Amino acid sequence: MTLRVLAFTPLPEPGAASRYRVFQWREPLRDLGIELEPAPFFDERAFARLYRPGGVLRKAWDVARLTRALRARLRSAARYDLALVHRELWPLAGQWPLARLRHAQPRWVFDLDDAVFLPNVSDANRRIVALKSEKAIYDLFG
Repeated sequence: MTLRVLAFTPLPEPGAASRYRVFQWREPLRDLGIELEPAPFFDERAFARLYRPGGVLRKAWDVARLTRALRARLRSAARYDLALVHRELWPLAGQWPLARLRHAQPRWVFDLDDAVFLPNVSDANRRIVALKSEKAIYDLFG
């Protein structure tokens, strides 16, 4: 019997945290009968732009485009045995993605790395810090 896990990550495989916390485990887990399907929020094109200074409109378009894809992935979570969320579902403030995940897949777990209490905004994206939720992690448990 295979356990199918949909793994939501903020970044694609080139992103260090997602690579070390999720992507590198695909093969070892497959050997144990666990199929891990990563579902990064940012695709590789958007990730390539993400940490470059400027380009605010293009980055906003990326987030809008990828939010639409996230909605579809959240609906598809019901087809899996479990959902794993590494750090966050959505890069901006708001708990709507978690509410949708809870509706689609009641079996989910969070992988919280040890730095969740630190601000998650790069120098290149300081202009949008007000759109991010500093307390989103704490909202999960309240």
